[in-house]
Amino acid sequence: MNRLGARYSAEVCGDGNFVKELGNVARGGTIEFDASSDVFNGYDYILTNAPDGVAIDSVTGMLSGRVSADAETGEYTMIVSLRDDGGFIGQSAKLMINVT
Repeated sequence: MNRLGARYSAEVCGDGNFVKELGNVARGGTIEFDASSDVFNGYDYILTNAPDGVAIDSVTGMLSGRVSADAETGEYTMIVSLRDDGGFIGQSAKLMINVT
């Protein structure tokens, strides 16, 4: 466990879970999800392992984009992490999508 504990993951994923299922998204389809935190302020949002075309706004925590038409199909476990001014990457939440 890191210094932020599990609060961010539970806040984003809901019901104490650490994985949020976002469902199926076709290649060329759009995705939007608000990964912002009401608890942790002043952090940058970092997104890893997203399909091509999907990004996160580092200030607002809004994940969005159009999945690239040539993105690999299959399941993606995207990780949203919080980073402080010192560069420390803190608590992460997992967001699952299936690109079809």
